[in-house]
Amino acid sequence: MKEIEHELADALRQQLERIPSLEVESMSKDWEVSISRNMALARPDILARVKMADRKVTLVCEVKEPAYPRQVRSAIDQLLLI
Repeated sequence: MKEIEHELADALRQQLERIPSLEVESMSKDWEVSISRNMALARPDILARVKMADRKVTLVCEVKEPAYPRQVRSAIDQLLLI
């Protein structure tokens, strides 16, 4: 994991821990997410698993350099495929 990814993962954890009703179960980069049989496995930069009110949620995060709107839309489209 790149240094910036570590820093952002730590910052994300700190902010999530500020939410009283939310429990951070795990944060990692060691996950591979299968999109479909025909596509390669996706490797999100940060995968955070949280629990809120007996509901588990997975946050999939991509770390990107400052970018133009078109590049941001492309990254969002990539996350939507996961």
